[in-house]
Amino acid sequence: MSSELERSAVEYEFYTGLINEYTQQLQTLNNVYTSLSITISSLEGLKKCKDNIEGFTSLGSGAYVKVVVQSVTNVIIGVGAGVFVEKSIDEAINILNKRLEIVKSNIEQLQRLIEELYARIAELERKIAELSRR
Repeated sequence: MSSELERSAVEYEFYTGLINEYTQQLQTLNNVYTSLSITISSLEGLKKCKDNIEGFTSLGSGAYVKVVVQSVTNVIIGVGAGVFVEKSIDEAINILNKRLEIVKSNIEQLQRLIEELYARIAELERKIAELSRR
């Protein structure tokens, strides 16, 4: 095998590995995006509710307890580094919308990068096929 063919094969494997890694990262970002969207939607729903909302809350390990919320004006939201603060529902929605935009931007960047890697792999496949025929 020629050294150029070997280099191309190694490069091909490298880019294939990167695509797999980036695809996993993309799935994680999509999950975060979905979670943020659901949370924003839930907060929007809470804004429309009046007092004495009944529901269930998780205790963990698949156990839930029925709760009655007398009033929903503020929520506790994480702001990073394990710090949580009390914010109005609208403020919390604004914070989450900003996070959503950042995640969306990261998803778009990662998708572009993956597309570029696929294009590079296609070039390498043609090059490897040509070098193999020699």
